[in-house]
Amino acid sequence: MQGLRSVIASLTIFAAFFGPCCQGAWSQTTRTIKLVVPFPPGGVADVLARLLAEQIGRAQGPTFVVENRPGAATMIATDADSR
Repeated sequence: MQGLRSVIASLTIFAAFFGPCCQGAWSQTTRTIKLVVPFPPGGVADVLARLLAEQIGRAQGPTFVVENRPGAATMIATDADSR
């Protein structure tokens, strides 16, 4: 549980630091953004990705789709968008 809290705290600090400088780019995004998670659904990475996608979508407007592609030591997800 402590590890999850550390990850959430780090991401919150990252968003607070980089959020204002990237606001102009996010406000122009009206398309759907696909977020590929290289781990199975229900894990910490999946839950965190879905929470972040929901919060960013609510604040900035773009629609996020979280897609899980586990396997092959994350190579399946890495190759998913390179095609």
